[in-house]
Amino acid sequence: MICWGIFGSQVVSHDSRIHHSFCSRNITHNRTKLMPDAVYQYALQARLVLPHDLENLTWCREERNILYPIPSFYKHVQEKYWQVEPFGYWQLKKLPCFIIAAPAIFIVLYGSLFELDRLRTVHGLFGVILGTFHDANSTLPFMIHALVLTVLAIVLYNVEVLTRILFSSSPFVYLVIAQYMDRRTPLVTLDDIQYPTFLPFFTNFSRSHWVHALLLCYLLGYFYIGTLLHANWLPFT
Repeated sequence: MICWGIFGSQVVSHDSRIHHSFCSRNITHNRTKLMPDAVYQYALQARLVLPHDLENLTWCREERNILYPIPSFYKHVQEKYWQVEPFGYWQLKKLPCFIIAAPAIFIVLYGSLFELDRLRTVHGLFGVILGTFHDANSTLPFMIHALVLTVLAIVLYNVEVLTRILFSSSPFVYLVIAQYMDRRTPLVTLDDIQYPTFLPFFTNFSRSHWVHALLLCYLLGYFYIGTLLHANWLPFT
């Protein structure tokens, strides 16, 4: 509660400063403080929305609610420039973004179905949730968290960031992949011990089935290619 109070007070304070800087009617005084004259002239030529342009700054006319901690300008900026609204990303030109996020979505859905089926088998249909309190191996809390993030990405926020959000904030995807590898990895043979290959586990896993090789390529591609693309402001992760 203390951390939430500190965070909320900073957000409200920042919202007040931005609202005062952009929505004040004292145009001459505030413009000189916000930007040099050369920048102001360029903005006029490019027809950019400027501070104190109350006709175009629609969020300035919205009533501010102190009980709503999100800054008043945040929702407007996200909707206008990032299409962050219910089903706002459901456009044909955004299809590549959904394709990029498809593997992460599949991992979450596959892991969720597998975990629910395991809990139903062990605890019965009506004991799925109650059984998690007695099952130390249950990943149901992580599954719910990952599902919420996935559903929100599909219907609300930018879907291309789902991969990064899942892999950085939820252990569920790692647990699903690790459990799948554990179930499908062949037993270690004598040749593997006497003449081990480079990274023997990944070598044995990838050559046992084409799906395993595809999974390994995705993980390595996400790590190497995804890092390079993201560092160059390209829409990956």
